[in-house]
Amino acid sequence: MFKSTTGHLSQPKLWIIPAQQDEKKAMWPCDFQPASSRVWSTPELARLIVSNLQVRGVVRNADNTFDQDYALRRNRSALASLAQVNMLISEVALSVLYTRLGDGSSDRWAPTLINLLSMLGTLKKSGKFSWNFERPLELSGWSRFLRYARFVKTICLSPGYAMYNPDEVEKLVHGIVPEAFLAMHTARPDATPIFPSLRYFYAGYGARVDPSNPFYDFVLQSQLVHLQVVSVASVSNLLSYADRSSNTLQTLHFNETSYNLQSRHHHELLATIDRLTYLTDIRIPSAFVPTVFHTLSSKPNLQRLGITQFRGEAHDERYHIVFPKDGFADLESFTLLDFAPRPHDHLTIASAHYQLRTLHLELAKIELDDYCDYFFKNQSWLPEHGEAPAFDIFEPLLTLSNIRDFGFHTDIPFSLSDEEIDDITQAWPHLENFSFCKDAVYTDIEGPELTPSGLISFAEHCPCLRTLTLAINAEIEPEHDPTETPSFNDHFSCLDLAFSPIRDFSEELALCLASLLPDGAVLKYDEDEGGRERKNCPRGEDWERMCYVVTSIMQERAAGSEDTLQVWERVMDERNG
Repeated sequence: MFKSTTGHLSQPKLWIIPAQQDEKKAMWPCDFQPASSRVWSTPELARLIVSNLQVRGVVRNADNTFDQDYALRRNRSALASLAQVNMLISEVALSVLYTRLGDGSSDRWAPTLINLLSMLGTLKKSGKFSWNFERPLELSGWSRFLRYARFVKTICLSPGYAMYNPDEVEKLVHGIVPEAFLAMHTARPDATPIFPSLRYFYAGYGARVDPSNPFYDFVLQSQLVHLQVVSVASVSNLLSYADRSSNTLQTLHFNETSYNLQSRHHHELLATIDRLTYLTDIRIPSAFVPTVFHTLSSKPNLQRLGITQFRGEAHDERYHIVFPKDGFADLESFTLLDFAPRPHDHLTIASAHYQLRTLHLELAKIELDDYCDYFFKNQSWLPEHGEAPAFDIFEPLLTLSNIRDFGFHTDIPFSLSDEEIDDITQAWPHLENFSFCKDAVYTDIEGPELTPSGLISFAEHCPCLRTLTLAINAEIEPEHDPTETPSFNDHFSCLDLAFSPIRDFSEELALCLASLLPDGAVLKYDEDEGGRERKNCPRGEDWERMCYVVTSIMQERAAGSEDTLQVWERVMDERNG
């Protein structure tokens, strides 16, 4: 019937307690309870089982991949049924089912705010895409609604309505009009918090938080642990909400355009940071850096720091991020979004910061057609050989010797040589994930310098590497003997060669890649879906063939006792025969 990841439960004897009976009379005396009944009547064990519930039966898509969407829908349905038929664990099942209110898109099988409010009163369309209560709220609906609402620990606001009703999006919350929340505020039987268990609140792109909406009085109360907002109508109000959770808030993420920030907001944020005693993760607009960066550097227990910026904003060339020698004692992760023409001029790291493990940089994204014009205007970036000097940005970061997760994101086709990659891998021997210019499209003229041989540096110097994403120049044959290629470690899972240029299928390259990859790893490449590559480019077909051959070699190798070279010779003979 049900399967749990903690073990199999085949046709469990669910002890149903009639609602009209006294609970003590309905249950066995403790000494005579069957073992299964004791398990279900122990809240901790029952929640562990229900939380890991999985419906038996695996459903796969047409390409033989696991249909996770179907599985989530079946699991939600099973939880609802379990809550109805088993009185012993009804509360546990409901608490798992309603622990998260989803956004109706990425979390499509989670209950939504509309589902929850429907228990309070009938909702009807008040416009093409908006909802309101059909009639005045009655006290009779509050008991059931509050019973379910107290289970909610996470709320994710949907950005989807921005696509349908952009003029009204700031007024809607999951498509629900402010008047509905005002009616709730008026008809509420007492001042008891509606979401007493709420700890995590997310509002993504397109879901602008407007504190004048009564909804936010319900959710932005005390005891929040995570507050993440992309766009807010009032920075002051948002910081005031954060102050309510000063003794619990650990994560504060928000972004805002610089023209919507005033001088008083800088002082308000500074005061809020001082009051957040348990803050471990903060992400703020770059405009706040001059005011609060020094305070953050001395903040105890701060583990993750993000500096953000909206694309298209005017750039303040005066701001400078300086990591002090003795600051950020506990910082493990740093993320920087900087869309200025010379972002590397804004970042200085004064010491080695051995505890920093995650570093993500996202720079300006420009269209490929504007590439030459962009660098013509910024000639100081161009060295004599005419390529974007990525290593000039990397080199100051190599003192961060404990980096495990590195991401460098931009559309600009930066290039690294084999020698520079070797320097990076030797400086960062603990790398687990490395991603470089995943979205950059390289041309035949401005292809990446990195050759297939350059990948060997990761195998030689990074024994913990799990994923690697970067482009190589596959038009250059490996310079070494492919049969002597060292392999990535056994835990390596994915090599993504992004938009690597390739001219034709190469047997030497196929053998080199198959030798690099351990059994079970995946070889990927990116297909151009935005029309950025030249028309009739055969790159996709060449890489599709390459991935097929490399995967075939790896599967044959895993299934038998032959080594890579023997399998490669047999596979190629079969293909050519």
